[in-house]
Amino acid sequence: MSTNTGDIEKQSAGIAAETTVPNADVGLDSASGSAAGSTDINNATKSTRDARIFRRFLAILNYTPRRCRYDPEKQFKFNMALNLLFAFAATFTVANLYYNHPILNILAEDFNVTYERVSIIPNVMQAGYASGLFFITPLGDLFRRRALTLGLILFTTLIWLGCTLTKDFTVFAALSFVVGLTTVTPQLMLPLVGEKYEL
Repeated sequence: MSTNTGDIEKQSAGIAAETTVPNADVGLDSASGSAAGSTDINNATKSTRDARIFRRFLAILNYTPRRCRYDPEKQFKFNMALNLLFAFAATFTVANLYYNHPILNILAEDFNVTYERVSIIPNVMQAGYASGLFFITPLGDLFRRRALTLGLILFTTLIWLGCTLTKDFTVFAALSFVVGLTTVTPQLMLPLVGEKYEL
């Protein structure tokens, strides 16, 4: 009788242990699941915030002042002031390709390279310009030309800052190529005039 009672107690203890172990596993699973869930929520929140910032940046870049928006009732005339503005903008933008020509000897001294080596800078910029004509100018048919033009001007300005701050000739040559690549805004400005304004 006592033996049967001891066996029953052992069996009930074993059953209790079996039932408590899965509960512990479930607790661990739920804890790891909640940690993974909070990580997923944090990642989703971060990606949503990044997307919101990117959309805000695009909205600012795509903004068109009310007086420059198309209005069939009131056509915006391309007057002499705008003509001069576009002329100066195109001139100074294209001049990016030629600013380095008169100072090649100074660049050679500053970077401590030979004249032969520094002479690749104009070639690199012209190669970048040709690449920009081939790869970036067609984007004017896919994106808003005003936003694309402003974005390219802003990006080119930042690259010029990099050119002025670098001390390495190879980096300077690479940045010069990028400057040439993005110096295609005059090719975007002319279609912009034809698209927006009545001449």
